[in-house]
Order: sequence, then structure tokens, then C-alpha cells
Amino acid sequence: MPFAAVSQPGLDIGLLDMVARLVLAGVLGALVGYERETHGRPAGLRTHMLVCMGSTVFTIVSVSFTGQSQDPARIASQIVSGIGFLGAGTIIRQGSAVRGLTTAASLWTIAAIGMAVGVNWELATFAVVSAVVVFVVLGVITRVEHSLISHRRYRELTVIMKEVEQAPAAIYEAITRHGVEIQGVRMEDTGEPNLRMLKIRLRVPTGVSLDLLNEALTGVQSLTSFDWD
Repeated sequence: MPFAAVSQPGLDIGLLDMVARLVLAGVLGALVGYERETHGRPAGLRTHMLVCMGSTVFTIVSVSFTGQSQDPARIASQIVSGIGFLGAGTIIRQGSAVRGLTTAASLWTIAAIGMAVGVNWELATFAVVSAVVVFVVLGVITRVEHSLISHRRYRELTVIMKEVEQAPAAIYEAITRHGVEIQGVRMEDTGEPNLRMLKIRLRVPTGVSLDLLNEALTGVQSLTSFDWD
């Protein structure tokens, strides 16, 4: 087996060894959490650090109980299932759009990295490599993805409209007549009387310019202002 030491975890883990692993887990969690924090995700730097360090602590405690009547996999298995509840809290549904899946996946992955740090230093080295790969996937691959799939194809339109019955239908008709697909709609209160805010997530075909859509929206009488994100 390539990781023979995993089957016989070190029962003689010293205090300094445990602290070193905990610090390493915090650093790796911070690496991934920093990337999520810079994108304004609900689970950022502190959350990823705590998840990674918590997984490491649980794993160290688990392998320390190894013996004829103890199964170190029991605590580890609970980490895998328990992190799902935390990850689910980062997933938000907005109309037909679902946000937070990538952050939930990063929490799940960082928990696995923390577990690897807690087993032994051989797996801890693998955990360092894993954290770097996760950081690259979240940061660099995102840019590659946006270059391959034009970012302009998915836009969010914020409109302020008069609170009249046919206002939303007129806005939708102005947008969709050019082949734009509505992915999700969210209505919010503006705090002003007789005015409502619509946040519309759109899939814009490559050949359709924003100037064309701006012209179509300008012709909607019930619309007072709009902005693209």
C-alpha cells in the first residue's frame, strides 16, 4: 500500500506535533478561504480555517483511540456527513438560479484536507498539494472558464419600475424579443412609494449587444431606471 502508515496511525503524537498540524490546517484553510472571501461568498476565511482545523482535531482524536476495540474511522465518517449540513447553509436559491454550490464544495474539500493533515505527516504533505490545487481551481480555472464561456452571456439586470400591473410583463417582453433567456427573477422593495425593484438574471446570446437591449428597455414606459451588473 502506498500509505502503509495510515493503517497504523502514530499513537505517540506529541503536543508539539499536534500543534504543528493544527497550525498547518489553519494555513491551508486560510488559503482556500481567502479566495472565497475575495469573491464575497458566505463562507470565507474564518469559516474555512475553522472547518479545516476542526477536521484535523477530530482526526487526531480519532486516530489516538486506535486499538482492538476502537475504530478510528467512526469519527472520520461523521466529519464527512456532518460537513454536509454546514455546506447546505451556503446554498441559496434565487428564483431558478442556485448560488453557493462552489462554496459548499470547497468546504467539503477543505474538511477532507484537514482530515489528511490529522492522520500523519505523509498525508499532510498530500494535503498541502491538495490545498494548492483547490486554490488554483477556484481562482485560475474560474478565469479560464469565463474566457471559454463568454462572461457577457450571463448578466444581471436591475430595474426600477412603477408599481403597475403590466410593468413586469412589458419588461420581460422587451428583453425576450431579442432571444434573451430569463434565468431568474427577484423582486425587492425600493423603500419608495409606487416603485419596485426587479433583479433579473439573463442569458444573453453572443450576437446580442447590450446597446440593443438598452434601446429596448428605454421604450418601456413603466420602467424608470435600469443598470447592468
